Amino acid sequence: MVKKSVRAKTAGAMDLDAYPVLVRCLAEEDGGGFLASAPDLPGCVSDGETPEQALGNVRDAILAWLSAAREAGDPTPRPSVAGSYCGRWPKRRAMRA
Repeated sequence: MVKKSVRAKTAGAMDLDAYPVLVRCLAEEDGGGFLASAPDLPGCVSDGETPEQALGNVRDAILAWLSAAREAGDPTPRPSVAGSYCGRWPKRRAMRA
């Protein structure tokens, strides 16, 4: 699982770069590809064929989530952790006997 933050600014909105995003591989039984979620925003998820596509799609989902909350008069949660991207994609390695 990779943590990455989403970067985008909109007029009157807080900096989305602060919202952490989790990206994980989807199993083939689930359609394959990657799932990106913003844990600070309940139900805010998206997917894509590549990690980059999933991140781009979840950026749109975050913008839509925050916009809908503002329109409904609901509070928008503050980011739990300032996002950062380490650039590391852990891979499982087969153990040699």
